[in-house]
Amino acid sequence: IFFLGTCRDSYITKIDEFMTKMKKYNIMEEIYLPRFYPSEVTEFIHKALPNMEIKESMMQEIYKETEGNTFFIMEYLNSIKEKRSFEKITPKMQDIIKSRFIDISKEGKKILNIISLFFDKAPLDILKLLMGRDELEVLNIVEELRDKKIIEEVEELDQLGFQFTHSKLREFIYMQQSSTMKRVLHKKVAHILEDQLNSDKINKSSYSKLIYHFSNAGDKIKTLKYKLKNIDTYMDFTHELFPILNDAVTQRDKNFYVGEMEFTKQLLDIEKQMNNLRNQLSTSQEMIKLRIELFHIMGR
Repeated sequence: IFFLGTCRDSYITKIDEFMTKMKKYNIMEEIYLPRFYPSEVTEFIHKALPNMEIKESMMQEIYKETEGNTFFIMEYLNSIKEKRSFEKITPKMQDIIKSRFIDISKEGKKILNIISLFFDKAPLDILKLLMGRDELEVLNIVEELRDKKIIEEVEELDQLGFQFTHSKLREFIYMQQSSTMKRVLHKKVAHILEDQLNSDKINKSSYSKLIYHFSNAGDKIKTLKYKLKNIDTYMDFTHELFPILNDAVTQRDKNFYVGEMEFTKQLLDIEKQMNNLRNQLSTSQEMIKLRIELFHIMGR
């Protein structure tokens, strides 16, 4: 008799003990099935839908949304076959994803809500502040989520953080929170990052994070403030006779280097946003400072 079984790669004590015993007597073989690579996703789509012409841009979008997960790929392909809208998370996806969070503790869910706010990784020091717990307590809660393969540890520039193992898990958790809760949490994160910036604990490359969190917190003034600072930092490197080369530039990713047209577009977008706020906050000292800064940048 030949038995074939499947399971997720999350840590479950009973399954781990069973597999250990089976391997001990050499009567079991474990085969790990990783996610598909982009080229494999393309091949999979061609074989699943041989009579349909799928654009390359659509294939790239499917890979971006699914990250090579077979179940998610099939859900998107079923949507295409049935000519339904290309939903980010289909009802069936929601049911499957929801099952991943059934046994999570209350504290574990709190941490997941916070981690879902971040588009990259959630730093451990911010998790400590928002949870009101020390480092060891936070790590103990995180361990539960790591065992279930819901989040993973990320270390970058000597800073420890955590992110979801799949973007769909993050999307689901983020969607479950109320708009008010998300605004409040984004605001708290933004103020923590701002305090770290003022105390030189983070460098100016974090302006994009401040823009993201203040924007989602609904703080239009602070969003404009850091958009201007972000562009000003860019100009220190690109529009000076003697460019300023520092951590703010060297630690940027390739998205920092934008073309002239994109740069002009960003400036015009900021000017438009500022004009929209002008009627409401025309006498605000902060608004006056921002307009002066904008005119200074446009004149460089």
